[in-house]
Amino acid sequence: MMNFSTQREIERWNTFPRRKTFVFLLVANLIDLCLTSYAILSGTAEEVNPLMAAVIDAGIVYFAMVKIAGMQLALTAAYIKWLKDGKVPLKRTWPIIVGIYGFVIAWNTVMITLGHMFPEGQEVLPL
Repeated sequence: MMNFSTQREIERWNTFPRRKTFVFLLVANLIDLCLTSYAILSGTAEEVNPLMAAVIDAGIVYFAMVKIAGMQLALTAAYIKWLKDGKVPLKRTWPIIVGIYGFVIAWNTVMITLGHMFPEGQEVLPL
């Protein structure tokens, strides 16, 4: 039988080599969720991922649940793998994932800004 110790788990978490990346991805996922939801509800953007677009069509609450659950499951699986084997899965892929999330957040921010600056029907560059 395993004994659970909060202090032991905190110590294990503090030795996790990708702790900052892990936390960044959780926060970036929430920012992406908020920006995407806002852009879609305001009509300034559409979801480009066909799977997530189908979930959004079912409702924004379902979209939020799937988005949060998907990232949480992936990060939890990586953390459990590290706890079990002492190896960080996809070690070289973490920076790429962080870069992609950074790009997505920047893209959403630009699209929302442009959508408000140039509402539909208004040309960006008048000729």
